[in-house]
Formats: sequence, C-alpha cells, structure tokens
Amino acid sequence: FSKKKVREKDPKMDIRTNEDNNNRNNIDSEKGAFERFEQELKNTIFGVVFVLLKDDEMTLWTTFIISIIQFLQLLNFPFHNQIRKLWNASSWTDGIEQAVGYLRFSPYFENTTWSVYIGIFYALMGLIVLVIIDIIYVNYAYSKKKYAFSWPVTGLKIVIWLFTTILYIPITDYFFSIIYCVDDAQGNYVHAFFTEEVCWSGIHILHGIVAILGVIIFSIISFVSVLTFYECRSTSNDPSARVNSRANFLLLFYTLVMIACFTFMTGDQYQYILLALILGGSTILFMKFHFNSPYYNEVVAKLWSALTAINLWTAMMLVFSKIMENTLFEGSIIAWIIGVPFIILIVITNRDHRIDLLLINVNKFQNGQEIQNQIRYILKLISWQSTNRNAAILLDGYIEIHKQTCNKEDCPLKQKVVKNSRLTKTLLNNDESLNEKYALLI
Repeated sequence: FSKKKVREKDPKMDIRTNEDNNNRNNIDSEKGAFERFEQELKNTIFGVVFVLLKDDEMTLWTTFIISIIQFLQLLNFPFHNQIRKLWNASSWTDGIEQAVGYLRFSPYFENTTWSVYIGIFYALMGLIVLVIIDIIYVNYAYSKKKYAFSWPVTGLKIVIWLFTTILYIPITDYFFSIIYCVDDAQGNYVHAFFTEEVCWSGIHILHGIVAILGVIIFSIISFVSVLTFYECRSTSNDPSARVNSRANFLLLFYTLVMIACFTFMTGDQYQYILLALILGGSTILFMKFHFNSPYYNEVVAKLWSALTAINLWTAMMLVFSKIMENTLFEGSIIAWIIGVPFIILIVITNRDHRIDLLLINVNKFQNGQEIQNQIRYILKLISWQSTNRNAAILLDGYIEIHKQTCNKEDCPLKQKVVKNSRLTKTLLNNDESLNEKYALLI
C-alpha cells in the first residue's frame, strides 16, 4: 500500500495569518469609526449653519463698514513697527501705525500691568469656550427640533460673523502677543511689552501653551465658519452673498501667517522674508477678489476689488522703499498717498474684464473656474438687459460671435435652427418676459 503524506500546519503560519486578519479588522474598524466621526462632524456643521442662516440679512451699509475696517486692519502689516522704518518717513508712518493700531486689542493694554493683560487674555479664551458651548447647544437643539431659547442662536450668529470679519485679526494678534518676546540689553528673552516678564519661564510657560492652543482653536472655528457660514443664493438681497468663501478664507489665512511671522521674526535679518510674504499675499488677494470676485453684488465686488488693489499698491511701495533704503529718497509715502485715489479711480472706471470671457469659445476654456465665471456673467447680463442697454448689446454680441464660431450643425445659437426649435417657441409662448436672446442662450 502507499502511504499518504499528510501536511501538517505550521503553527507560526497560523499565528501570522491571525495577526494579519486582526490588523485588517482593526484598520477597517478604525476607518469606519473615522468615517462615522467625519459624517457626524459634517452633520453638526450643517445643522449649526442651517439654523444661523435663517435670520435676517445684512444691509449694504453694514457690509461697506465691515469691509473698510477689514482693509484698515490689513494696513497693520506694511506699517508694522518692525518694518515701518523702511518708509523713511517716521512722522507719517508713526501716525498711520497708531491709527490702524486702534483696530486691534493689544495697543489698548500695552501700558497697563501684566496682570491686567493676562486677565484680558483669559477673558477672550472664556469667550471662545462659551462659543463652543453655544455651538454644541445649537446643534443639539437642531437635532431635537426643540429651541427653548432663541437668544443663543442670535448671539452665535453675531459672534461667528464677527469672528470671521473684524474680530479675527484683533483676537489672533492678542493671543500671539502673549508669546511676543525679544532679547533685552542683557541678553534675556523677555516680553516685548512687559520687559520684567521673562519668556518661557515659570508661569509664562502655561500662558504660552494656552495662547498657542487658543490660536489653533480660534482659527479652526473661524476657518470652518468662513467656509460654510455665508449666503450662497444669487437671488438673495444680502449684499454679502457670494458664490464661495475661498477668497475670504485666504484673507484670514494670510492674516494668520503675517501675525505669526511678525511675532517670531523680530530681527532686521527677516525683512526680506516679511516683504516677500506681504507682496505675495497681497497679490494673491487682489487676483482672487478682482479677477475671480466671489460676490454677486456688483457694488460690493467693486469695493473689495478697490481695497485689495490699494493693499497691493501699499505692498509694492513698501518694496520700493526697501530698494531705495540706502538713498536719500523720502518720497515713498508721498507717492503711496498720491497713488491711492488713482488706484480707486482705475478700478472703478476700468473696463470689465469679464467681457473677455464672452469671447472665449466654450471648448477653449483653461479651467472650470472660467466656465463658471462666464455662466455667472451671462446670467447677470440676462437679468440686467431690461434696464441696461449695454447688457443687451453684450448679449447680442455674444450670440453673434458664437454663431460664427460654432461648428456643429445643430448648434442652438444658429438662427435657422432656433426658428424651428420647439424649446424656443415654447419658452416664448409661455412667458412673454423671455425675449429672443434669452431663448437663444438656453
């Protein structure tokens, strides 16, 4: 007879297989837990934003005032006390730095005591804790569909709106000022405002850690809020309504980077880095708010275009002042002041760059953003054509150009097909307010 060979299982192999299966199961469970947490977080953000957006809309004048204050706060960077000497006009720059400094919190308490300064810091931390508690309450009330009080919703809407606009720079700057330290004459690392306090020693370590955590938590709340808490309907009467908040997010992120840099880069050897960041950030903001303006309201869009243009002009003149630093030239600040009205005039009277979008063939767009911008502009022209003759002329020109460039035989922009189009006739018959141009575009 023949003996059958029986293969015995290797116990080490079984142990290794079991370990692999356990690791795979642990990874799947961790992935599932993370996905559940992510979904719950999204639901929480949606619930809170849904509740907050149900209140009243903002007025145009309020939007104007808030926008101008935000712009003035941005001037803190090119006129910061670490680089304002580059302007070579201390009588002017000291006044400007002092004026825009009143839009921050720290200048009001620099001349008090360290105890008062720390007290204000922890009061701001308490405000952030209350906001977090309010967010939890609003989310709970939304999930249960029970609102025992209305004031937490109203208060949260106001605070979140302020956090993402005029309070972000003051609060972030105050938190960073707790760890704003310099070397004194004896080589000690002391606080810039209260030289008797030695940095990162004793109780200051606790204050510094809390300040860093405060910046992180406050920035997360502000960034998430600015990306989600806004009116996105084009038909809304809210002048701050916009397509998205990417430009506003970049504005907050730029201010965070600059405040952090001015806190830790305290020597003259960092001037080139600071100037590069100011010029680069100002250029990006101008590109976002001017060429890809997110606002539906044309007045608000023009306002932000002008403000970011002035901010870029300021950065350019600051760089020019650095180039002329070792000369006797003292006219940079004068040139900056004279140039501001011209910058505003150029932006207001400048030819609308969106007209160029009407000349682009639909198959030759470089990215999806250009397609979105063209569609938005066409929809605005359609809404304006009854009261604005130029809008009607632009629509006529758009149709004629695309009639000639469209190579498809069934192109809807060609007149011979439009006349026989059932859709066009239906639209014209059902609604007299729709004219031929509207039907052609559809």
